[in-house]
Amino acid sequence: MKKAFTFILLLLLLGATGQIAAQKVGIKTNVAYWATTTPNIGLEFTLGKKFTLDLSGGYNFWVLDKETQEVDGREKVLAEKKMPHFLVQPELRFWTCEAFNGFYVGTHGHFSLFNVANLDIPFGRLKELKEARYEGILYGGGLSLGYQWYLSPRWNLGASVGGGYAFIDYDKFPSAKNTKIIGEGTYHYFGITQLSLSFTYLFRERL
Repeated sequence: MKKAFTFILLLLLLGATGQIAAQKVGIKTNVAYWATTTPNIGLEFTLGKKFTLDLSGGYNFWVLDKETQEVDGREKVLAEKKMPHFLVQPELRFWTCEAFNGFYVGTHGHFSLFNVANLDIPFGRLKELKEARYEGILYGGGLSLGYQWYLSPRWNLGASVGGGYAFIDYDKFPSAKNTKIIGEGTYHYFGITQLSLSFTYLFRERL
């Protein structure tokens, strides 16, 4: 998973390099995504007066909690709550005023590899995650609506929400530490696919 994340991140950076020299570019991080303990970063650059392309990704590698028991003088891990994954989510945005200013509508895609266990997702969504470990792939797309506020010549504050579809293909394991597959399947998710509260630093001059 680490190698895959590094490869995707390099592709994103290389793909944006040619645009950075001549276009207005923003580098950002999503505070809402950090709330899930996931480090993340994004690059957004102009494609015209009213269009921008956002390339964002995150990588979570933490064990959130674990239950242990001492056996023969050694600590044995009985259960772990974790959500390792990496996610890339490119988005094309149309701004009603001008790039990086005011309202925009966007269309986004998403791709993720995940290995999650014993998570309690709010509102009853994906409640199966509380009882087992799931490892697999997710991809799909959706639409979003957002707004950016001017804070200073270099800084913007942005918020957005998006909904759409994700296809999930997974293997199921009895616990975080057990590697025996006890099931496999697919899941069709419809709902919120993007939620952000982000700070953007803008590079306005030629680099």
